[in-house]
Amino acid sequence: MDFIGRKRDVVILTLANILVFVASIVIGFINFAAFGDNPSGVFANIVHIANASCLISLTFLTAIEIGSNFFDKSAVWYTTGIAASILFTVYFSSETNLMLQSIGLGISYEYTKYVSPILCYTAFIAGLIFFMYFFNHDYPIAFLKEEKVSSIIILALSGIAYDILVFFNFTFFAVIPVFLLSIYWYIRFCYNVYRKNGFTLTFAYSSVIFTLFVSIMVGEAITNSSDYMFNSFGITSFYAIAMVILFFLIYIDFVLRTTRKADASTIYEKRLNELQASILKNQINPHFIFNALNVIKSQYLISNARGDAAMDIFSKHLRAYVEAGDEFLVPLSKEIDNLNSYLEILNLSSDNKFTVYYDIESFDFEVPYFSLQPIIENAYKYSQIQFKENGYLRIVTNEDDDFYHILVIDNGVGFDVNTIKNTSTGIKNSKDRFKLLLNASFEIDSKIGEGTKVIIDIPKKK
Repeated sequence: MDFIGRKRDVVILTLANILVFVASIVIGFINFAAFGDNPSGVFANIVHIANASCLISLTFLTAIEIGSNFFDKSAVWYTTGIAASILFTVYFSSETNLMLQSIGLGISYEYTKYVSPILCYTAFIAGLIFFMYFFNHDYPIAFLKEEKVSSIIILALSGIAYDILVFFNFTFFAVIPVFLLSIYWYIRFCYNVYRKNGFTLTFAYSSVIFTLFVSIMVGEAITNSSDYMFNSFGITSFYAIAMVILFFLIYIDFVLRTTRKADASTIYEKRLNELQASILKNQINPHFIFNALNVIKSQYLISNARGDAAMDIFSKHLRAYVEAGDEFLVPLSKEIDNLNSYLEILNLSSDNKFTVYYDIESFDFEVPYFSLQPIIENAYKYSQIQFKENGYLRIVTNEDDDFYHILVIDNGVGFDVNTIKNTSTGIKNSKDRFKLLLNASFEIDSKIGEGTKVIIDIPKKK
């Protein structure tokens, strides 16, 4: 996880949440002192607009959460439940009732006094349960089974008590145990973060959303109780808007973290491919040296002059390999130069010469170093072009809008492709490097008695 805060910052986050809650209580008393039970005027109109806006935003947010469960495998249903619970808590709040009345929608006294508060508190209780499972899922709070069960029992009893006390205007007393339970949860959350030596942005945002949610319901409960000079008008809407903003900040943080992980994964994959290519490239050196030394040995058996000539060609070829150093890719022209040196060595090893034709239309691309050499060796060893009358190799390059194409064609005796899969280390090496470094396809098409064609398609970089 990407920790943005350490142990000392848990205290700052806690103080911020306390400030959010205390502010809601202070504002509630100020509201009552300024506007009484029935706010009106410009302030009331502003709150009504804010209320309508937050309901639209919460509906949109809930739709996003529902959609994410279908399209994002990493999404969890807890966050959908939290978003929906916040939406319905706000929708059934006393503040929304006043907004609906202000636009002329007839709402009965029984609905605003009894039905709406009960539905509002039911949505709130559901939201708290979703919060409990969310924090336990996303952050290893390690709630004991007994803690979960007892928490749900307390929430259920509080809901029943609220449904009863709403008829006696004492709903605030039903909220007290839930408020204390919320404090206990928050202590557990923060203790876990403290123990883990840090917290994420998502945890910080989520904890504030939790506090805003509890603050809204506490304000609603006090407002719906008698004998308290308190009015939560405005708190619900503006706190709900704050929760929507924090939700979107969580989305942004998620996208940024996912992008960073994808970038890190890409860099890691690139480095891994280069390491694998380096290992494969280093395999070529002893493989080629072994074959070349056999050729040089055979030339010395014929004459010292032929042996010396073979040694000069081998030295030139080996120097090119040493100069390559850590290069993984080289221009095609340089690879062809290396190929010509190798072909000279091959022609020295046999009295039967073969001809190489180049049909190069495209030079402007790169290939893995010494990647074409095993293909020529394959034609020499398996297709046996050196024994074919008028044996030849034809190397063709061209391109289209999407690919560079390399074709290596011979008129040798051909072979069964399946017979060389486990014996031709060089071919497998080249195929793997083309795939690792260029994401290129590499196909061998050989027909016995007709010859062999190797087809390499290299995607162009867009």
